[in-house]
Amino acid sequence: MTKVMSLSKHNKVLLWDVGLLLLCLAIATVTFLGFYPGRAEHDISEQAKQMLGMKNLSDWHPPIVAILWRGLYAVTGKLGSLLAFQLGIYFLAVFLLAVFAHRILKSKWASLAMIAISVSPWAYSQLNTLWKDTIMAAALLLATGCLALLVPKKKKTYWFVLPAVALLIFATLVRKNAVVAVVPMCVFLAWRLVPGIRWRVERISRQKLNRKIRVRKSVLATLICVVAVASVTSAALCADAGIARHWKVQPTHQVYQVILDDVMFSVPESELNGSAVPQELKDKINETRPKCYEKGEPYDAYWNCYGKGIAGGAYSPIDNRDELKHLWLNHVITHPMRYLEYRWSVYKFYLTTSQLEYNPNRLFGTAKKVGFVKGNKRFESIVFSYIHEWAKKDIAFVFKPWFWLLAGALVSICAWWSGRSRAFALMLTGSAFLYIFAYFPVVPANHFRYTYWPALAVSVAFIAVVAGAVKAWKDRHERAGALHAARDDKPERRVLESSSAR
Repeated sequence: MTKVMSLSKHNKVLLWDVGLLLLCLAIATVTFLGFYPGRAEHDISEQAKQMLGMKNLSDWHPPIVAILWRGLYAVTGKLGSLLAFQLGIYFLAVFLLAVFAHRILKSKWASLAMIAISVSPWAYSQLNTLWKDTIMAAALLLATGCLALLVPKKKKTYWFVLPAVALLIFATLVRKNAVVAVVPMCVFLAWRLVPGIRWRVERISRQKLNRKIRVRKSVLATLICVVAVASVTSAALCADAGIARHWKVQPTHQVYQVILDDVMFSVPESELNGSAVPQELKDKINETRPKCYEKGEPYDAYWNCYGKGIAGGAYSPIDNRDELKHLWLNHVITHPMRYLEYRWSVYKFYLTTSQLEYNPNRLFGTAKKVGFVKGNKRFESIVFSYIHEWAKKDIAFVFKPWFWLLAGALVSICAWWSGRSRAFALMLTGSAFLYIFAYFPVVPANHFRYTYWPALAVSVAFIAVVAGAVKAWKDRHERAGALHAARDDKPERRVLESSSAR
């Protein structure tokens, strides 16, 4: 009878998971058909040209995306194959997180909430565009799903370690600043693996060596965390270098785009004129700086006013790089307060505003040349009304970085009462914090795609915290009820014993 009941319960759990899978597949299919072949602006069109062989591979954008796209295109012959990949890993991640909520947090409503949050305005808004930010976020979300299902006491779940690590490396290759986002995830992975270690010394004397064991475990855990972070970042660096050699990727020295901003907008004109750099460079900076100020955009000068790279070419290296480096080393970082004041002004603008919350169904000339077409008009009308006309106007704060910093802080505080979800939620909020903070010295604009991963991470953490807190509360009440029942049984036993003695 017990076996039959256990089997019936298992079937119900499995049936619910199948329902979750079918729901995710249905949403993914509708999304793919509605957005096909995906939206493309200038950056994506540039990578499409590299994928099609119309241009040589360069490192201005991650070459891994163009190479992956090239492979998908070779198999399918479809430009929208990258959209299929992007949506595939995204909704697979959503399914794994829903299973985590159902099986581990024991919450059916939380499993449905995981799916619901995946189509929220802030989560759904970026799925139509083939940005590297969206692909990176989808990869990190899938890694999160793998880590969520990793249970130290169940060796079968250790298979999730391999795809999780591979996805963290892939995300770092897709977008370089993902390296800070993966740090808490590597730490979480390391801590998950630590309980699986068995210490022979524990068998000798728990009382005498208990403190020593704790110290040794802490040291070992710290070392494992460091090794995990170093392994993922080193693997990403080696893979990036290998890709550059094998596919002969052309360097573009994109970091000088940031250096140009620092020099142009933090060094006074009088100081610049007195510096030891060619007069031609001084004149160009002095002539183009006012153009950016007139636009109200004292940032991203490469695109806004400087005239792009060598000979005015887009995505080409900036000329006079050695001279710009000299100016940065001798006139920017030597005045830290001035530098911080400029960087804070740009970062504050990023935190409090947003752009490109949704990429509408329009077709740029460059995108049309490589074969992109407009998506389904009826589907676009529905999604446009949902995101652009409703969410962007009535709940515009969900597209602002400051909101996700605040929400992440509140979720982190509440996580301490969420029982089993605590470490998982802190991993996600920590990743979101680091990702947003890492933009301080380099943020080029206020696009929402730069906040997309933090928005996803904090949203998932919120559901996990609520579900975990509910489960922890139920567990406490069950234990308390069992304890009271045990105490109530003791007097009855004593009465029976005394009566039998008489």
